[in-house]
Amino acid sequence: MTLTITPDKLAAIAGARKPNDLMRALIDPLNEHMGVAGILSSRLQTVHFLAQGCHETDRFNTLVEYGKPSYFERYDGRRDLGNMKDGYGYRYRGRGFFQLTGAHNYDRAGRDIGLPLFEQPDLAADPAASVRIAVFYWQHRKIGPHAEADNAVMVTRLINGGTNGLADRKAALARAKEAYPRAPDWVNDPPIPTNRPA
Repeated sequence: MTLTITPDKLAAIAGARKPNDLMRALIDPLNEHMGVAGILSSRLQTVHFLAQGCHETDRFNTLVEYGKPSYFERYDGRRDLGNMKDGYGYRYRGRGFFQLTGAHNYDRAGRDIGLPLFEQPDLAADPAASVRIAVFYWQHRKIGPHAEADNAVMVTRLINGGTNGLADRKAALARAKEAYPRAPDWVNDPPIPTNRPA
């Protein structure tokens, strides 16, 4: 069984009354790239993926991290992010479905998915590119098994690097599980034979 992402499902996960424009723009890329990666074949991977994206995008309202350039100066000089030049904190600020952050991560993701993200970081805020990056990150960091184990803390650590916003992520996960309820047991029962002997 393969799940399908719809605007109404994203709205439900966000706790919104109706879908917004960004939710609608994300639908085709989510269905395409999550589908190809096999994420949509797993309920638990799907709900964890969408719940993390919900938190990272402020409930599917933005694909660019909030803040003025001065706010991001704190990330200049961060070797772990590859921000070795002044202004890199802002230039390579969080963008995308999982908020790709840091010059090193832009360079790595761009090379791996074939987009010039290091040279053109704004590409990471394109809905289609942002989902491709998120799916690459999900696979590269081997997050799927932790989602299959329903381990929200480990999934959060692998997405965020810590547990920032864990309560909000768990709340989004609960809404995602409501939007995609587990199939009742009878759905997986073998079919009833129709050619019973007389």
